[in-house]
Amino acid sequence: MLTAERPHVGEWELRGQKPIVIREGYENEVVQLDELNLAPSSPEEAIQRDADEGDQPIFVADDGSLYQRTDRRIDLSVLQAGRSYWPDGVEPSGGEGTGEIDKDVYGDDDRVLWTNTTSYPSRAHVALRSSANATSAFCTGSAIGPRHVLTAGHCLYRDGAFTKDRASLRVVFGQNGSGNAEVNVPLGKRSVVAWVLPNGWINEETRRYDYALLILDDDTYSPGWLGFTAYSATTLLGLGVNVNGYPGHSYECAASPRTDGLCGGYLYHTYGSLLMVTSSELLSQLDWEHGNSGGPLYRLTGGERYVVGLVSASNPVYAISARMRSGMSDALCSWIGSYPSSHFSHNCQ
Repeated sequence: MLTAERPHVGEWELRGQKPIVIREGYENEVVQLDELNLAPSSPEEAIQRDADEGDQPIFVADDGSLYQRTDRRIDLSVLQAGRSYWPDGVEPSGGEGTGEIDKDVYGDDDRVLWTNTTSYPSRAHVALRSSANATSAFCTGSAIGPRHVLTAGHCLYRDGAFTKDRASLRVVFGQNGSGNAEVNVPLGKRSVVAWVLPNGWINEETRRYDYALLILDDDTYSPGWLGFTAYSATTLLGLGVNVNGYPGHSYECAASPRTDGLCGGYLYHTYGSLLMVTSSELLSQLDWEHGNSGGPLYRLTGGERYVVGLVSASNPVYAISARMRSGMSDALCSWIGSYPSSHFSHNCQ
């Protein structure tokens, strides 16, 4: 059993315990919309209004015990953000979108198959598998640090219980189809040595807090990572965003290379605009399905890739994402600092 790695900094106090009820397959999405509160009108107002106890970190021990940091609160007076990074020095080129568009993507399936999964930014999008022997993903995530993977809180904890075994989880960079052959896992699999969830998700399970950070084994290799930051509602409304992810193996994808048309564990890309922005949610008509949960919505601007939201759910009208708020961005920077890499520095600023 791989014992959970404790945070490297800070004082942590036991605050309770939650059961572990292992569930196979995809986790239930949070379909109910949060209250449609008007989003703050400026970045400054967003920072002031976003200070929230729910973003404080909860370290989860292997028995479900919950530890909260007591010696330092997250400082929300200055917005922190992470910048993207790729280690091989090759300028990425992935057919991504950069501008604003006006397009309905809820009709035809216009997802595009990405096959070069060992190049950046493809390899910064990860498939989450429930065990070393699992052949397909139950959720998607994205690297936002050298050993740090961002995903949805509902991928790990739902209905008052943890639904996955942390020690059994495997993170696959560059997954290219379901299976365990070298062609399917060309960059291998990484173990999860710890996970951190926001206090708000443990106690409320609302979209505002539907995020979690996986801490990987401290390796000399990094695939590179995406940046993340909070934007004002004015910037986000109508913004074109990229979405990459691993829809469930048995769903149908129009761009599938398989003769049966199943998504088959491959990486798919889509691009579309944000149609509505609330204080905690981004609504669009981008195409995604079970398995995409936890994957990033990101903006490509000036050569940098910034995560602005996480795939959370969908209904017949909207695809629903958890918005990257200033509190979430600051929390992630703090959590990354609690689990530094011995081989790479992280540029939260």
